[in-house]
Amino acid sequence: MEFQKESRDYLVSVVIPAYNAAAHIGRAIDSVLTQTLPAFEIIVVNDGSTDETAAIVQRYGKAVRHIYQPNAGPSAARNRGIEAAQGNWVGFLDADDEWVRDKLLWQVACVLRHNELAWVSGNAWLDLPWVGQQQLYDCPGQLEPLLEGEDVLPDAAAALANRVGGNSDTMLIRREVFGQVGLFQVGAHYAEDYDMWWRIAYHRARMGYVNKPLSIYYASRRTSLTYRPATQVVEVIWALYERQKPWAAAHGKLSELEQFITQRLVKWIYLLYRQRQDSVVRDMLQRAQALLPRRVVRDFRWALRLPKKTKMIGSMWLGMRLKSWKN
Repeated sequence: MEFQKESRDYLVSVVIPAYNAAAHIGRAIDSVLTQTLPAFEIIVVNDGSTDETAAIVQRYGKAVRHIYQPNAGPSAARNRGIEAAQGNWVGFLDADDEWVRDKLLWQVACVLRHNELAWVSGNAWLDLPWVGQQQLYDCPGQLEPLLEGEDVLPDAAAALANRVGGNSDTMLIRREVFGQVGLFQVGAHYAEDYDMWWRIAYHRARMGYVNKPLSIYYASRRTSLTYRPATQVVEVIWALYERQKPWAAAHGKLSELEQFITQRLVKWIYLLYRQRQDSVVRDMLQRAQALLPRRVVRDFRWALRLPKKTKMIGSMWLGMRLKSWKN
């Protein structure tokens, strides 16, 4: 009972950006309404949907605030939700994902143990429909060396660089933080969440972390608000690097940022190679030559020289090399 009394100070506004999400929005809302520690409010920002999203949300009545705006992208939708939020904490949930029932309970308990924290993340289930299974979003082997005690990441930038703690569905953030670091970058359709997490990490190094799956992230839904083809994704990643580079350098986190960017560039350049986008691969290798490890550039350039009929062999070979690049 003491926990319930203390938790009343943590009023969580849940922001759900939605675009043509009729097939999944009910599941997302239900996962918040059934939390063992209730949210203060649920705000669905309908980003210009043309399907039945609005009708489904409105069936929940006063339990859910429905805000409609012309289509402006996920950043603008999240920003509208933050501006409308009346709680002192903000949590995010994509309309095609869901929370586990104790998500808020575990995260608020973490903040009660460490009330200096301004943000809390956690693990998630990554649902992979093409293999019919779920796996952990954050790898335990990468996570555990980064933890201080059982539930604090003392260096959020190092955690992000090691692919830990960045799932937007698991983020719970003090609303006042957005007044310090600004809102999401409008116009970005990929990695806009990471742009935000890096900005927070420069100012609030310590991040709470619940070492349990807090949400279920459904991968590869083409109806997602943030889906973009690989050719656009690599451009966005590179733009993120150029935008963040001066800030990271000023806060002594440039090596962590470069590790983060390199991992993502390699992943997407490899996908472009598999898609036979050779000209885009060559361009990105040239632009990122100073950032990417020499062996990565060398391997890609060797594979690019292969005849078309042996491209499949090149893809398989690069896939095996990808494992060694991560080590």
